[in-house]
Amino acid sequence: MVRFISKRILATTLAALMVLPLTSCKRKKKPVKEIISETDPYFYADVAQLEITPDEDKIVEFQSITAETLIGDRVYASYSISYEVPADIWDDFDESKMTPEELDEFYEQYNAYYVQGVGIFNLDGKMISTIDIDSSLQVTSISEGWNGEVLILAEEYEYYDDYSIYGMRSTIYRFDQDGNQKGIVRLPDEVNFYPNYICQAANGDYVISNYGELAVVTKNGFFVGSLVDENMQGELYPSGGDVYVSVIESDDDYSSVTRYLTKIDLATANISDEKVKLEYFYNMCSDGQDGLVVITGAGIERFDLQTEKMEEYLNWDSTDVNYNNISSIRFYSEDRLSFIREEWKQDGETGEWGENIYVSTLTRAEKNPHAGKTYIEMGMIGSPGTALMDYIVSYNANEENKARMRVRDYSVESEETGITLKQINAISDQVYQEMLAGNGPDILVDFSGYSQFNSENVLEDLNKYIDGENGFKREEYFENVLSAFETRDKLFHVPVCFDIRGLLGNKSMVGERSGWTYPEFQQIVESLGSDVSVFEPKEYSLLLESLLSNSMSNFIDYEKKVVYFDGDEFKQLLQIAKQYGIAERPIDTESENLYENESGLLLPETGIRAMMEEGMLALMDTYIYRVDQYAENASLLNGNVVYVGMPSPDGTGMAAAPMLTMAISAFSNSKEEAWDFIRRMFDEDAQFEYTTSYTSIPLNRRAFDRVNETILKESQENYENTLELIQEYGWYMEMGDLPTLITTEHIEGFRELVENVSTIQSTDPAVLDIINEEAAAFFADQKSLDEVCRNIQNRTTTIVNER
Repeated sequence: MVRFISKRILATTLAALMVLPLTSCKRKKKPVKEIISETDPYFYADVAQLEITPDEDKIVEFQSITAETLIGDRVYASYSISYEVPADIWDDFDESKMTPEELDEFYEQYNAYYVQGVGIFNLDGKMISTIDIDSSLQVTSISEGWNGEVLILAEEYEYYDDYSIYGMRSTIYRFDQDGNQKGIVRLPDEVNFYPNYICQAANGDYVISNYGELAVVTKNGFFVGSLVDENMQGELYPSGGDVYVSVIESDDDYSSVTRYLTKIDLATANISDEKVKLEYFYNMCSDGQDGLVVITGAGIERFDLQTEKMEEYLNWDSTDVNYNNISSIRFYSEDRLSFIREEWKQDGETGEWGENIYVSTLTRAEKNPHAGKTYIEMGMIGSPGTALMDYIVSYNANEENKARMRVRDYSVESEETGITLKQINAISDQVYQEMLAGNGPDILVDFSGYSQFNSENVLEDLNKYIDGENGFKREEYFENVLSAFETRDKLFHVPVCFDIRGLLGNKSMVGERSGWTYPEFQQIVESLGSDVSVFEPKEYSLLLESLLSNSMSNFIDYEKKVVYFDGDEFKQLLQIAKQYGIAERPIDTESENLYENESGLLLPETGIRAMMEEGMLALMDTYIYRVDQYAENASLLNGNVVYVGMPSPDGTGMAAAPMLTMAISAFSNSKEEAWDFIRRMFDEDAQFEYTTSYTSIPLNRRAFDRVNETILKESQENYENTLELIQEYGWYMEMGDLPTLITTEHIEGFRELVENVSTIQSTDPAVLDIINEEAAAFFADQKSLDEVCRNIQNRTTTIVNER
């Protein structure tokens, strides 16, 4: 899983999809607090990290654990350790002058500094035994065979006599659960892809697969058949002695996505026409050979493929454990289970990232130990990120807290599969109606992009909490960012961390500025030469959305329920979008190495940055969440660049794009407890943790300094190591120049950029949908500007007044 992109893409996707047709309802008082009973189910959680023990006499350069799975009450996982090779081994190495015997001796010594194998771990995370794996193998998957054997799927490098690699071959290695080898099945040559998944059927046949490809091989290694289908996702699931594969079907634009499980015909390697539709889009894994488990934001459910029935086993409210990225699970009884979880984490001291593997064992308690406490409900779309979930777990484990935090993932309650327009509409309407009725969550997470929630009708003004007895000192934070999140001087959503988005301009073309009004923008760009593009090429609708991202609130007064889409400023915005946008993606498939931007435009291979360098482009989109991105931009045009906000009615500058925000319901009976939970997220250590977890910018200034100091250290080490390679071997210069060296000047420039943020990115998707629909006629010269603005004014007035 790629954590860095997923959160940022999800935020963008949600902002693009949110359509919120809401109606008013009578406000009601929130019900009394829910008290936990000792008869409510609860599971104690024992969590252990898988541990490998390196050789103490050697220096570890890198170590990893992958391909982990639960079989019985043990964890089987591939591990590798790379040690630093002593200089004296390298001193006499000269391949051109060495005999075959001397080469053999060298590689024997060299290979002693790289070890790998499959570790057998107990549920306490301790390695109790190992299965030796030759260094020529790469383990891709470990699974349980039909008879309880351990199946290891590995790619084997095939070498020429001079040790150069000429190919890879896939092999299945069979072991019993104590690590004793039972047999080897070499995949036949007809299997012409590299499989990542393996599953054994009751008749002994093996199904192997990768994304879009699968093959069936007999237990003796004979080829049965293969199938190529781009809709197959690769994951394999055993049930009733058969093997099923996950299949996705979607519209061309992925606006509607459906997931199925389809049985594989072991005699032909084809998939059946009979499909089991999954009414969910969550993580799935197998419980041994005959059980399918669904991991949702609500809990763990068992799914019977034969009856197509779901049965809840456990709700996450009844335990305290991080449930992100579960990869394997095993039930031992109705009262006990274990699962494996993966987590990429950055070391707070060294700044290095690494994958940690945890095994969690849950055991049912006779009585709920938290009886008498109340719940604080946290509402969100999707599950909490790893850092937030860890905090929830630690908060609930603290006996001094009088309440327990529970998460309500609204996406679990949706009838839709995946994140779709229909789903977001339904969830948004549901949450807003619940809030108005006084039945909604105590805390809302990541709702700052939903403009109608920025109101005292549903949310608390958090300024009074920040300035209260249990608040924090504003001067220790970026106060300008807090101000940017305010609506009419009230702070309904407080940002835990954020990105910065806007434009990067050629200073010689646009001058020194932080923002501009529409007339100021037009006056400057109209003086540019005909060979200079103002924006990077975007279709009309995308450019329109970019222009509105910083200024939608200028055209809507939600308190008065008035819109201003028939005035001069909005007309100027539409004219800019039409003048500098483009109608559609040009078709050009013959050119090589083309760069494709968000509009699908095919640009020169050197891309947008090269267009800036060559003076072909005045402004390029930019978003920044780390100082090294700032440093890369500083190298453009020899530093002759300027950060400027999108043109807007009031000339605001760069915008903060929220990555994690918190809000408190105006109807909550636990406001002080809710604030106490939120308040702790703004301590320096917590801010550092959330920033590294979300790969974003902290609100806390000291955490900001710590993050940048870590990146500065990484940059200096990377620069020095690369320089050493260049000086010693000289080969790196063929691959590229030295990496950008981060300096304290870059950090200060980055700080100044953050301190100049003056607005936030937000939108009203229902209104935006109307604007895009009506504006298309203006862009196509089918309707006049006045007619289009009049239509937008009338239709959006109706939408806003219905809320």
